[in-house]
Amino acid sequence: DKAFAFSAVAALNQALDSYYEPRIGRGMALRVGRAWFYQGMKGFGALGGIDTPAVVKLDPTVRCRLALGALAHIFTHFSDQTAWLDESERVFRFVVDPCAMAWGVRAERPMCQMVVGLLQECVRWASGGLDYAVRETHCRAVEGGACIFVVNKQPVPVAITTTGAASG
Repeated sequence: DKAFAFSAVAALNQALDSYYEPRIGRGMALRVGRAWFYQGMKGFGALGGIDTPAVVKLDPTVRCRLALGALAHIFTHFSDQTAWLDESERVFRFVVDPCAMAWGVRAERPMCQMVVGLLQECVRWASGGLDYAVRETHCRAVEGGACIFVVNKQPVPVAITTTGAASG
């Protein structure tokens, strides 16, 4: 049942930002989004097939495309949000309209960090553990319209420390 009020989601999102200082609130929202994916979404609906042996053999960019497309399908069919995936040579654009995180809110900067965290964990899981830069470039709370999230197709480079251990 699509009965969860957008206003409740937006209030939770806004409370994280106002109760804590904005930087801490954004960090907490990112963690909530990552946990939301990892604890509840990675095996849900169309995402359930992304970790099958046949799909795991595909290129990480293809797996990310499949996972983001499946996530857009879930948003559209299991919530009152509509989502779709566009892409260019260098990035994926995950579009959510309307976005529950920014519903009825006015803000100075993009505020949908829970969705950023959700997308970060989605592509990390789909790619077999690679990290990708994800950012919100347009936000309903700032300028109205759709919330647009850009996911780079190239993973974030892993830094090698002087001890030879990877970090990143």
